[in-house]
Amino acid sequence: VGAVWIYARLPSGEYSQQGSKLVPNDSVGNARFGHSVSMHSSGLVLAVGGPHDSNGVGATWIFTRASLDDAFVQLGSKLVGSGHSGPKSWQGYSVSLSGSTLAVGGPEDFNGVGATWIFDGSSGAWLQDGNKIVGNYPASSLHRQGTSVSLRDKFLVVGGVDSVHTFGPASAVPAGSHHLFVESPNSPVHGDHGNSHLGSAVA
Repeated sequence: VGAVWIYARLPSGEYSQQGSKLVPNDSVGNARFGHSVSMHSSGLVLAVGGPHDSNGVGATWIFTRASLDDAFVQLGSKLVGSGHSGPKSWQGYSVSLSGSTLAVGGPEDFNGVGATWIFDGSSGAWLQDGNKIVGNYPASSLHRQGTSVSLRDKFLVVGGVDSVHTFGPASAVPAGSHHLFVESPNSPVHGDHGNSHLGSAVA
């Protein structure tokens, strides 16, 4: 199933474990809980991904605590984005928290094209915000968008590690890509992709 451990830095500079390990109460199968983690800057909210939950559909769990000295407790049920396509999405392969917004990457969605889901927790309950996000891509290629995600204020960066680019008549090389999405008042997200050998990690 997997687990997550919380550590606090002591005045001496050493790290000390806080409380018991965290495990979800509603995982299905070998979720690989803990594959990705993201803690809110306040230290009071934690998102944990488990991309193999429910035979590869994947899920994300939210844990909260009242103060920095308290133990984290699971908040509600696991989050699973709607609109996923294919038998596996691997939602929770990557997660990123910023303010009351959570980005969840699922690089296996749509048979490897990949997608990212946004959840809004401003009401206290974490609810999906809009449809899944998919950057522009050649119809015949795999991008695995959502291999990595990084959210900061109104900006979302999505890495796609297996984007395929052709160099010559018969060579297709997995080069990777990144997608930048910007929230605007008139359009929830928009963006395009740039080609590079990056995408396995973004920050």
